[in-house]
Amino acid sequence: MSEYRFNEIVPLDSGLLEEGVLLWIWYADKIPPHLGISVDGSYYSLKYNGKDQDMCVAQPLKVIRDRKIATLLIDLDLPLTMLTVHAVFEMFDKAASNGATCLDPIKKSLSISNANTVFDLLNKLQSENKIKAVHGINLPDSYLGIPAYGIDEIRSRLIKLENASLGKHISSIG
Repeated sequence: MSEYRFNEIVPLDSGLLEEGVLLWIWYADKIPPHLGISVDGSYYSLKYNGKDQDMCVAQPLKVIRDRKIATLLIDLDLPLTMLTVHAVFEMFDKAASNGATCLDPIKKSLSISNANTVFDLLNKLQSENKIKAVHGINLPDSYLGIPAYGIDEIRSRLIKLENASLGKHISSIG
């Protein structure tokens, strides 16, 4: 598997965040990246330690800018509502190495069932002409695309995060 390359990545117009549907690809230069979605200014993301739900997009954008996280925002041409995304995210508690990943509520929200990685999701969206534009924040000058990875790397990353979290809880007890 090779990296996923984009034809054109343009700078973000902050006004774009308040309307429409955006797929957020955090750590776009790392394996694996993390995914979120926003609809009309409300951000959602499933994480190993819970979820972000109905969050104002200014909050994750501030984190991305402050921490200089390489991020892609994919502007999607989809008739998705906050109500739909909210209902889907209510079905999930957190991402887990033996359960759901950050991709699961997003593909459910987008009614895409056959996607195991962001590559699969982007290929499906592209084949259906649902990608309007790709915006970049904090991308290195040498950035070419999302590095190749598979489901094993996703599970491995979640295990690492779970173990780190468990270590914090154990050390605070003893």
